Amino acid sequence: MWPPEVERIVAPLRAAGLEARLEELPAGEDEAPGPAARAFAYDCDGREVVVLVEADAEPDPAKVASAAGCADLRRVAVPPFPFGGSTRVLVEQRLLAAITIWIEAGSPRHFLGLNPSVLGQMTRAVPADLSREG
Repeated sequence: MWPPEVERIVAPLRAAGLEARLEELPAGEDEAPGPAARAFAYDCDGREVVVLVEADAEPDPAKVASAAGCADLRRVAVPPFPFGGSTRVLVEQRLLAAITIWIEAGSPRHFLGLNPSVLGQMTRAVPADLSREG
């Protein structure tokens, strides 16, 4: 059994019968087992948008606003994965080249590994160019 905060992340995958891999990092480790994504959330003209970019990248606000189709973009707290039914999800298109994308799963020591197609199915993510250059 996983800790409750991790179980909340894993339960929707189990319920949907989708395949994923859950890893608990050893104490002192803080690196995902492979290419990882970080989530950022924005209020976009009154709509919530979650943006997934490479773990070592930052989203470019102008690119996010353009991809989301909004004029006013303001950072907000990230909702828990899979980010809620009415939340729009955008994913950095470069992440889709990975065989497995790792995302934090309820704690800094737990990572969920998903095939990009499973990530897309769970979140209805739309690919876009979202990362800040440099």
